[in-house]
Amino acid sequence: DLRIMTGHQSRAPRILIVDDDSALIEFAVAHLGDEGFDCSVARSAAEALEVLSRHPPDHFALLLIDVRLGDQNGVALGRQIRRLSLPVRILGWSLLAREEEV
Repeated sequence: DLRIMTGHQSRAPRILIVDDDSALIEFAVAHLGDEGFDCSVARSAAEALEVLSRHPPDHFALLLIDVRLGDQNGVALGRQIRRLSLPVRILGWSLLAREEEV
């Protein structure tokens, strides 16, 4: 349970979803919201860093990052965020969008 792992038992854990695919964002926000998570969205690596800079270090419990972002590799973004020493868990994800990529 993310609430127990992060110590956020008094409020819904906050998740920052970093993805440039509107359909995947809509899917993730709907399903995570149904499970009681408070979701925010960034559509690029630059926007994710800007969102993180506006909040206290422990604001988000989890970052869900698309590893194939358009403006920056999601893995590189995860490494960049790790260097900021934020107390947050990072999960990379990717879905193949086109049949020819399968």
